[in-house]
Amino acid sequence: MAGIDEEIGRRIRALRWSRGLSLEQVGERIGVGYQQVQKYEAGANRLSASRLFQLAQVFDVPVGSFFETVRRAADEPGEDLALLDVRGFRLAYEFDKLSEAQKRAVLSLVRSMTVEQVAPEQRDGT
Repeated sequence: MAGIDEEIGRRIRALRWSRGLSLEQVGERIGVGYQQVQKYEAGANRLSASRLFQLAQVFDVPVGSFFETVRRAADEPGEDLALLDVRGFRLAYEFDKLSEAQKRAVLSLVRSMTVEQVAPEQRDGT
């Protein structure tokens, strides 16, 4: 069961980063110290249902969203999908800070990189 606590902790960290919140800010909003939030994120301390509900309110997400990566990780062993979520959230957070010209350049770069991974016979749509 410790794995579930760690997955939920990763999800909390991803949501916190995506909202640009510090450990202290989240702790203040749910009535605990930053060290406690840090322990939740590490999966070292389990969350009560009421605390999980408070976190859902802070992040403005359904309580069930904390379990999405747990379900997907169980369905697809070998992939650390919670880590992918953290990277995706962080990328989206940083991407939002770019100018429109920079955003177009980044999207162009990413598209060119993904096209390179597609087999040549699939590139023209056949």
